[in-house]
Amino acid sequence: MEGVMVLSKKKIGLANKIFIGMVIGLAIGFIFPEFGISLNPIGMLFMKLLKMAVVPLIFANVVYGIGQMDDARHFGKAGSKLMIYYMLSTFIAAMIGAFIGKLFKPGIGITLDTAVEDTTVKTMSGFWDTLSSFVPGNIFSAMSDGALPQVILFAIFTGIAILLIGGETKTRLTGAFKDISTLMLKVIMMVMELAPYGIAALMAWTAGKFGMDIFGPFARFFTSVYIALILQVIIVYLGVIFLFVRLNPLTFLKKVKPVWLTAFTLCSSAATIPVSLRVTEEDLGLPTSITSFSIPLGATMNMDGNAIWFGIMGVFASQIVGLDITFITILQFSLMGLILTLGSPGIPGGIFVSTTIFLASFGLPIEAGAMMIGLFRILDMGITATNMVGDIAGSTLVSKMENLFDGKTSKHWQK
Repeated sequence: MEGVMVLSKKKIGLANKIFIGMVIGLAIGFIFPEFGISLNPIGMLFMKLLKMAVVPLIFANVVYGIGQMDDARHFGKAGSKLMIYYMLSTFIAAMIGAFIGKLFKPGIGITLDTAVEDTTVKTMSGFWDTLSSFVPGNIFSAMSDGALPQVILFAIFTGIAILLIGGETKTRLTGAFKDISTLMLKVIMMVMELAPYGIAALMAWTAGKFGMDIFGPFARFFTSVYIALILQVIIVYLGVIFLFVRLNPLTFLKKVKPVWLTAFTLCSSAATIPVSLRVTEEDLGLPTSITSFSIPLGATMNMDGNAIWFGIMGVFASQIVGLDITFITILQFSLMGLILTLGSPGIPGGIFVSTTIFLASFGLPIEAGAMMIGLFRILDMGITATNMVGDIAGSTLVSKMENLFDGKTSKHWQK
């Protein structure tokens, strides 16, 4: 009897609740389409609630992350090289995702009642206009409008300013921003408790509006993501190992197998960190001086799989509203994907927040994100595994560049 009581008290995880909500929502939409469509306002309310605290959260996180460093030299040469690798690989990942999305056309065949004219104006500005738009004329206006690139740029300058001030003032300011981050995170976590109901409403609307026809886009979106993930691993990670580290990429992939299997199963970068640290040090022979910060940092900031999601999501939403996708558009999607993966809040379901902001930044309908967000639980397995393999590839490259690792002479690679 006591065992039954213990089992009954076990909480179902948020991810499982969201998956259950997705299934229930689809069932409602297919069986009672008109009722499912009527639930759309509930889903849209949930998406808007997510946006409510995300801008101050990201601003506080970026400021604190920079301001809490001991000094400007804290990061060092190795850290700088690692960050450059992370940003380049993430940008390439978003590009791969966008091109694969353009190839597989997951949004073709779906129509939303959305004003295309506004969308066209916001996404078709020139490249230099896009870069210029990242500089805020008024930071308070940028925060109010949810202009994330402008907010992050101002946060970077603020963090550096705090770093340069130093002393007791630096301590007080970084502590204040840490408290703001904690507060905003709590607000978002409160909203995330409503996620199963919000997702159920969104999926009911999707199924009710599009019926069985939605499975075609589902399949193409799913296929696009996993093909892009595989290409990211082969072209970027294994390419780095082969071309720059000068080691057998298949041997590398075999040695990191425990990492991507764990990440694929648990869908958690944080939970995979201990496995990554053990594999990098014991199986690959990488120096602890590199892996001790590269792996935890990568689990937080290097999210190439998420960037692939954003690239495909941008193309998907554009195809729905009939927007012609040019190379400049893909560059814009990729740059925004990079920014969001670097500044996204590390919370369960944070992809909901990021996707909403991503689409809103280009004037694309957030309903497009609502359609596919239910798939993320399944896609997250491959996304997390890709993220963690990318962290290790970056750690191996930087170790090689710092002359702290040579696979050809390392006993770990002779096994």
